[in-house]
Amino acid sequence: MNRTVFSQSLELYFKQRLSPLSPGQLDENGTPQLCAAAMLAYAGLLNEYGLQKADEFSKIVCVAQDSNLIFETFDKLGWDKKLCSDALVTNDTRHTLYRKDEVINYFKSKLDFS
Repeated sequence: MNRTVFSQSLELYFKQRLSPLSPGQLDENGTPQLCAAAMLAYAGLLNEYGLQKADEFSKIVCVAQDSNLIFETFDKLGWDKKLCSDALVTNDTRHTLYRKDEVINYFKSKLDFS
């Protein structure tokens, strides 16, 4: 995984209205709102396969409510599944009030080491 993925994930996550538990949820307008790990997968798909594939993933993962789809996507992208687990834990162990800030800090910390 490269720096671009973390940078895009940070930017896209920051713009989301919601900071959902994994894997994500659709907002009242039907727009996918992704957890930290799903956002990484989305950015990876965007870079490797384009907007259409990334958008398909985001809708499917939010409707299916299946975090295994995130692990499968990490595998498809050739990424370490431990990173997926770390992102899920970071996302899901944070209180709702602090989740967005904590996930943003998580992405920033990965930018410092990538």
